[in-house]
Amino acid sequence: MIEHGWPFGPYPPGGLRRLGPHVVAYHGDAYPVANSAIVRSSEATLVFDANLLRFARALRTAVDQGEGPPLRELVLSHSHNDHAHGAMHFSPPTRTWASHYTRDRLVYWAGRDLTPFIEELVAEERILGVIDPSTEAEYREVRIVVPDRVVDAAGETIELGGGVRVRLHPEATAHTPGDLWAFVEPDGIALCGDLWFNDCEPYIASGSLAGSLNALSHLRESGARMWLPGHGAAGSVRSSGEDAMERYCRWVGDTVQVGLARGLRGADLRTEVRRAWNTQREGPLPIRFALEILGFLEDNVEMVEAELSSEPSPP
Repeated sequence: MIEHGWPFGPYPPGGLRRLGPHVVAYHGDAYPVANSAIVRSSEATLVFDANLLRFARALRTAVDQGEGPPLRELVLSHSHNDHAHGAMHFSPPTRTWASHYTRDRLVYWAGRDLTPFIEELVAEERILGVIDPSTEAEYREVRIVVPDRVVDAAGETIELGGGVRVRLHPEATAHTPGDLWAFVEPDGIALCGDLWFNDCEPYIASGSLAGSLNALSHLRESGARMWLPGHGAAGSVRSSGEDAMERYCRWVGDTVQVGLARGLRGADLRTEVRRAWNTQREGPLPIRFALEILGFLEDNVEMVEAELSSEPSPP
């Protein structure tokens, strides 16, 4: 677990890195180091993912200080707090786009007392040393934004003027049961949300192993010249069998399958997969990440165990 810093190389000034003529990435510089993107054209500005609440203020400042048209659109890739809770800093004035599942989850949270969730979140970040008193106060005043534009299975295209468009693509259950990713034209930039982690241990426990692998294939087939992950530096989704996230997912699936065949379940299975993970890291073709987060592997194993156990046996 990291406490401070951005573990993926030199941190870009202000967290901002230009990816294309119309696209700038914004990187949070401390746990959980989530990414967002600013897309500008002649008529409108779009933000992809509002980031964690405590980084959303800096992201909004970057939007307002940059030269360009007014902020009009916000896209939420999924409902997790490090991508969606900062939406209160953007909406209004933005229209907010999300999948049906993400909207339903945010409707659920908007109608509940968030105090227990916020207390847990604040306690975790106090332990990590990544929260200050002003940000803690802001957490306690969080306003959940309910998206007012829902993206169905056919996808949507948002026109920003001057030939710049952002095509929104929904995925079936992958990182969560309802993720969006975006393709920015003409820049050729894919904005992946948490469908792709780059040099960061993936979290797939809220979704599906098979769906995550399918989503990686779709990102790879998009023809993008560059991909912005939900966590990590922008880069390329490498060819099948070479991308570290894909290797990780397949390794977890294979290792869980072996453990199930040996009769391992629950905590025994998670312990065995952790032991195997530590062993493979010292092997000839290790899978390693600049950022590995304590507990991610165990959560992923628990989900994969349930997913594989629910599959029908082959004839």
